[in-house]
Amino acid sequence: MGFLSLLSSTLFLSLALGAPQVQTDSTKKDPPPNTGTGGEVKLAANLERDKQTIQEFGKKVTEDPKGIVKSWSGPDPCKYVGFKCDKTPKGYNAIAALDFNGYQLGGPDMEITGLLDKLVDLALFHANSNKFIKSIPEQLGQIPYLYELDVSNNQLSGPFPKGVLTATKLTFLDLRFNQFEGSVPSDVFHMDLDVLFLNNNKFTGSIPSDLGACPALYITLANNQFDGSLPSELNNMKKLKEILFLGNKFSGSLPTELGGMVEATVFDVSANQLDNKLSGTVPESLCSLPKVKHIKLMNNDFHEDLGPACLEALKKKVLDVSGNCIKNAPNQKPGCSGGDQNTDRTRLSQPNGQGTQGTNPST
Repeated sequence: MGFLSLLSSTLFLSLALGAPQVQTDSTKKDPPPNTGTGGEVKLAANLERDKQTIQEFGKKVTEDPKGIVKSWSGPDPCKYVGFKCDKTPKGYNAIAALDFNGYQLGGPDMEITGLLDKLVDLALFHANSNKFIKSIPEQLGQIPYLYELDVSNNQLSGPFPKGVLTATKLTFLDLRFNQFEGSVPSDVFHMDLDVLFLNNNKFTGSIPSDLGACPALYITLANNQFDGSLPSELNNMKKLKEILFLGNKFSGSLPTELGGMVEATVFDVSANQLDNKLSGTVPESLCSLPKVKHIKLMNNDFHEDLGPACLEALKKKVLDVSGNCIKNAPNQKPGCSGGDQNTDRTRLSQPNGQGTQGTNPST
């Protein structure tokens, strides 16, 4: 079993807005400990070091509803619940993964710093749905194999944790459902990520043009406090599959040209009454994307008539523009200037132009 194939993640952006999903692999077996002639465990120096780190961390855990910590007293850390060993690329056995997903560990002094930054052979750190406090270690570059970091659904706070920018091997970064705030550095969009989940924090500021350089396939920036307009460089994201912007404070119009997102299947900038207020025209290039399945623009201030491609997407229930001010679309919000926004509701709801009042398109 290769070092970097120890665990695999299931990537579904459509689940990113819900509770973080526990990801485990029950088929993996812990390796047997090395034993001496008397049967005692003889640890290599790196495993002895990691055992001490884990046991010191265990002293900070005061909430342990599943009784995890009690397994951390044995002689071999490869047998501790929540940890898995494998051989590193250099050939020695090491703690390669931490998997605390859903353990609900907590404590007034339970920080990630002092644990993650000391387990320097880790490839995966999965710790969603616990009660870690403060932030992420400032220097993750000293962990040369780290390629997945999931700290979602904890109690982390403060500015964007710039330590992750030093983790140059990361492909999976999940910071959702915490209390991070302030701006997101543009450098994060230049990391070689496949997945970037920043939703449900308190991030602010505009989205830089650097977003267009992000190689990630799945991105969610939803439910923060981002503002300004969306950058035209979205058109450069040729590998992007799904992106979520809903629940922010965006304004202005969508970029006219979005046809470069040829792999995109989901594009969501929907809003409720208090957030996104995008306006202008729904781009025909967005509605014409060859693989798109869901375009969600609900409850914004779009007001220009839909073009042919968007009307077709609306009929196929690919496009949802309910709650806007578009004359030739159904289920628009009341009080829009320019007349009755329910005009054409009947015509658009029936393929032959006949029938009763239409229903709200949904995906």
